[in-house]
Amino acid sequence: AHPHGEPSRARAWAEEGGYGGRGGEGLVQYGMGGIPMTLGNAGPGGKRSVKPNPTVIYATWFHHGAPVTPPRPVVDYVAAAGVNTILTGHQPIGDTPVVIPAGSSPAPGAARAGGAGGKESVSTVTVVAADTSYSNNVRWLDPEGGLPADGPAALDPKAVPKRYVTAEGKARPVVTDGGNRGQAVLEVVVQMDARVRFGRAGGSGPGASWGNADAADDGTETALMPMRGSPDDAPVEPTRVSVHGVLSDGRSYQYSLPARPTPDATALQGDDGDPYVGRALEGGWIVRAPLPPARGSAGERTYVLTRGQGYDMFNLEVPEGTLRDWFAAQATKE
Repeated sequence: AHPHGEPSRARAWAEEGGYGGRGGEGLVQYGMGGIPMTLGNAGPGGKRSVKPNPTVIYATWFHHGAPVTPPRPVVDYVAAAGVNTILTGHQPIGDTPVVIPAGSSPAPGAARAGGAGGKESVSTVTVVAADTSYSNNVRWLDPEGGLPADGPAALDPKAVPKRYVTAEGKARPVVTDGGNRGQAVLEVVVQMDARVRFGRAGGSGPGASWGNADAADDGTETALMPMRGSPDDAPVEPTRVSVHGVLSDGRSYQYSLPARPTPDATALQGDDGDPYVGRALEGGWIVRAPLPPARGSAGERTYVLTRGQGYDMFNLEVPEGTLRDWFAAQATKE
């Protein structure tokens, strides 16, 4: 017999919470980050809320709407396993993906590039969070008097006029009756050489021996590397990640991330990706996506920046030249 009686099949765990008699609750408890509080376990005054639930599964890349870079030991651990890109979802974060570049410590045995005084090569992990479920609720800012000359740090998103407002001047969804998502849609595309898999290779560099995870049992220095059939094969193509989609206001965007390295460094030439996507400016603003010039216009392209405040996401459109100036001004302060 069930220890708590027969579980009710008419109640939804997500509405009532708790672990008092429904099948699969142990699995639910393992993954969920909070327990919906019911009248039976409500807080003071009978208020229903969510009680934190310890978990190692349900997590987030954000804090109060702003992306948080993973701790360096985590980045190093993931990079050492041969992982360089993490694609994730679950938490709505605006109408475009958030790219979070996470630098790590110098790769073990990494040589200095550019001779004496050059920078050490580093392994990096890039996180792409692509949940756009509530895109239609993004607030597009329309600053009066133009954009600040020295950067967006002084902009208060809640005080700046919005593009999409009701007759009373209150913010409204971008598309009326467009549901939570509105017009927004996106695709993250991963292009990977079909020959790439990971194992240990003896030595290092383009001339290393290629084999399986046991190839380096002779005591030679080992490193995780992509594998190919033999050193005489054509160079392994770098892994590329690109994103394209439609914003909440119906405009299209597309960009690429920097190509991921292979043993053949020359394969990366010309594959630096977009120069701004994923970079942060003072005030919590993150560059999200480039937009082409308006059709029939000879003007420069623009970029969408986003700042999160709790569950609110604010978009700001900035010309590329202004964005370049903002980053230059920020660099002088660092």
